[in-house]
Amino acid sequence: VIPLDDGQVRLPLEKGVLQFEIVTRSRVYFIRADTEEDMHTWADAINTNKRREKNTKPSDPSSDPLNDVASCPKKTGHLIKKGKHHKIWKKRYFELQFNYLRYYLTDSPDEEPAGVIPLEGCTIRMADELLKRKFTFEISTPYRSYFLLASDPFD
Repeated sequence: VIPLDDGQVRLPLEKGVLQFEIVTRSRVYFIRADTEEDMHTWADAINTNKRREKNTKPSDPSSDPLNDVASCPKKTGHLIKKGKHHKIWKKRYFELQFNYLRYYLTDSPDEEPAGVIPLEGCTIRMADELLKRKFTFEISTPYRSYFLLASDPFD
């Protein structure tokens, strides 16, 4: 079961890619469609269902799992992330929570994350020599590799 009430559908930026993501608070789901039309039909259906459920559910902040103290981020702070398409290094605010590393464009985790890195099944290795930068590491997931730069070896 994919919890859609807090999920966000992300369609690919590139034409011809038939995989989209459903990003929830606890996991990123990667969905592959047979055709581009199927992908858009599924994304529209999911978004329509989310809006319908949002209008029928009472809003109770105490039932939000992110308001639970046990759900608080385990580590937060700034890292510099290498971009996926333009390969530019940009400072981002990160939160490590459960098996996910979320990153934000600003220091405010109240907004939607710019991205979520699922850590389950990933490999992490130092990349100082590969990228010729100190305190650099790579997080490799089955779908993408992320390069991050810390300010010191303890970050």
